[in-house]
Amino acid sequence: MKNKKKKQLHTTKEKEPKTTQNTHIEKDQQHQKNKKPEKETQNETRTSTQEENNNTCEEKKDTTKENDITKLKEENRVLNDKLLRATADIQNMKRRSVEERVTARFDGAKDLLSSIAKTIDDLHRAFAHIPEELQDNDFIKSLLLINDNLTKTLKEQGVEFFGEANEIFDANLHDSMMMDPNTKKNTIAQVFEKGILFKGKVVRHAKVSVGNKE
Repeated sequence: MKNKKKKQLHTTKEKEPKTTQNTHIEKDQQHQKNKKPEKETQNETRTSTQEENNNTCEEKKDTTKENDITKLKEENRVLNDKLLRATADIQNMKRRSVEERVTARFDGAKDLLSSIAKTIDDLHRAFAHIPEELQDNDFIKSLLLINDNLTKTLKEQGVEFFGEANEIFDANLHDSMMMDPNTKKNTIAQVFEKGILFKGKVVRHAKVSVGNKE
């Protein structure tokens, strides 16, 4: 019996190291298992950090693009404004140039017409007082034809004569020299000197008498 017990104790003692050894192996395995998730966690953390960095970079790029677009829009607005101003200035210069040419032409024509107006007036007065017995004279008819052609030529160049008896008085066109009590109010009674228009502008006002009869 004693020998059997000794054998069992001995066997148990021999077995103990194996159990301890197995326990160490299990611990190593468990440790290895525990280590694996830590690596995975580190990898996940790195991936997350990279993603955050990528997102930050994308946001910075988007912000930069938006800033560039805003800057380009502002530059475009400024350039458009300058273009509009330059176009307006050019149009104003053209308009002023045209007006200056028209004014210069009008002033030149006005001086010329003023110089020959008295001669034309003399012709009009002469033809207005032709004696009745000479109305059918061939020479007088030829002179009247010349006068008509002269008037037609001047009209083609923008020159017109105005001012007739019985017209309504217009202070923009007529100068009232005297009042006529026998003629209806604001009606031209007599024309002393015809007015002259050039291209629709008054070169000379017509000199007339105006009625003041109520």
